[in-house]
Amino acid sequence: MKLRQLDLGSLPPVLLAPLAGYSDAPFRAVCRRQGADLTFTEMVSADSLALARPQSKGFLKTMGLLDAEFDDHPLAVQLFGKDPEHLATACRIVQNERPVEWIDLNAGCPVRKVVNSGHGVALMRDPPLLGRIVRALRRATDLPLSVKLRAGAEQVNALECAAICEREGADAVIVHPRTRAQMFGGVANWSLIAQVKQELRIPVIGNGDIQSGADAARLLATTHCDAVMIGRAAVARPWIFQSVKAVLAGAPEPPDYDGLRRLALLREHVELSCRYKGEVRTAKEMRKFALFLIKGMPGAAAARRDIASAASIAEMLALAAQVLRQTDGEEP
Repeated sequence: MKLRQLDLGSLPPVLLAPLAGYSDAPFRAVCRRQGADLTFTEMVSADSLALARPQSKGFLKTMGLLDAEFDDHPLAVQLFGKDPEHLATACRIVQNERPVEWIDLNAGCPVRKVVNSGHGVALMRDPPLLGRIVRALRRATDLPLSVKLRAGAEQVNALECAAICEREGADAVIVHPRTRAQMFGGVANWSLIAQVKQELRIPVIGNGDIQSGADAARLLATTHCDAVMIGRAAVARPWIFQSVKAVLAGAPEPPDYDGLRRLALLREHVELSCRYKGEVRTAKEMRKFALFLIKGMPGAAAARRDIASAASIAEMLALAAQVLRQTDGEEP
């Protein structure tokens, strides 16, 4: 897939979705090392960049969402907002301040706080406004520009919104085929991705319900989309990117990581997080990742409460290790 000057190769690329509270620099680095072709930042507030005084505490905190490891490139930055000029200004700031390769507009977040502010999937309630935003962003950047959509807010109008995005200059659309009302429940309607792909000339990236390499292959075969985006499944199983790429290359799907490989991955993630956030913040933020990694392992249910309240990195790792070492093999 090629978007302007960005060439992601001949095979359909496998992308990490923007995940608020998860896709920070350390986690993106883990996913890149597990095979992700490109990663997306957490959503970045356009207003916080456009309206804040440069170098103020708030401005610097928001810019921190763009931190990245040297090998986390190409990198896509997802902006959210509802004011076309604020979004355009934020886009210019991002390009001037950081080496990024892709700009994405969040028009799909279903979280109540975001939607009630008129952001995220609320933009799909007003397709003309969405068009004006895409037009403003297109004027602000020569980088690849995409828009992440849902099926719709209350009504399904992804096809209408995707066509507007294409008309106003977007280079790709990302479609998660659930409405805002569905949140993450039920089954993603992949046929909607197929409809969008059939109608648009620009690349369409499919997202939703990809839990394995076999799922990704089936999504590509049934929708003919150009790339695969993985979100929540990557938090629990970052190695899913390796699995998807193996299947797409014609190889058998690799086995899931055993406990010891999960423990090694957790330690790598902790080390990366400490470099960016320090030990105190890492101790708090890594608990949720540890809980995802132990899920389904023998003894995981009994350990959940203790891990969720672990007071230090050492305690959290020791508790996770008690679960994850209950497999055959030597600790790496």
